[in-house]
Amino acid sequence: RITGMETERFRQVNGRAVRTPWVGAFGDYRRFDGLMAPAHGEVSWRIDGQEVPYARVDVTSIRYEAP
Repeated sequence: RITGMETERFRQVNGRAVRTPWVGAFGDYRRFDGLMAPAHGEVSWRIDGQEVPYARVDVTSIRYEAP
């Protein structure tokens, strides 16, 4: 199970694109349509050593469509 991730993304700072660490935390795995997936996730920018929340998501359902 994936519990976290880290990468760099661009964010706008004074009209300029600046690469900034972007981190995510995932948990509360549940079974959705027969597959396990995290029901909660949070992503944050890491700015000057502080994590600044960007989005929080609580998943209540997932529908998978086979090609």
